[in-house]
Amino acid sequence: MLSMTLILVGVGLIGVIYAGAGVMDKFSTLNKSARHMDSYTGDRGFDSANARTDLEELGIINAICPRSVPLLKEKLEDEGFCLLQKRRGSTEGRIGIFKNAYLGTPLRSKGYENRKTRIEWCILGHNLWKLAAMAAQKRAELEAELAAAA
Repeated sequence: MLSMTLILVGVGLIGVIYAGAGVMDKFSTLNKSARHMDSYTGDRGFDSANARTDLEELGIINAICPRSVPLLKEKLEDEGFCLLQKRRGSTEGRIGIFKNAYLGTPLRSKGYENRKTRIEWCILGHNLWKLAAMAAQKRAELEAELAAAA
């Protein structure tokens, strides 16, 4: 079972990844700083024949939501695809919270380097907040176990 706690990783802006770029281009950029990725999940804007071919060549699970309705119906029968799409939804929600609660609207840092630094500090703050919440939850669970054992 996947943990529903999201710690933001991939600190650092690598440029805009848009639907028109090939998946191979995206992965060559992402893999410079990341470990091997097992799956790739995206919305309908990222679906293309090239993307499907590229992911298959790389041996990566394709969980991009297909544009084709018949293909989508076929994919929805796959439990792994549904799980990854569900996870994508919660991740997008977390990114929305991060963007609105941590960065502020608008992001008041001028220039790419300043924005990059601001985002990195905000990611650090977010992750420390999440780790503290996880530690508090674990402490409460341990105290409950000790109280039950006593």
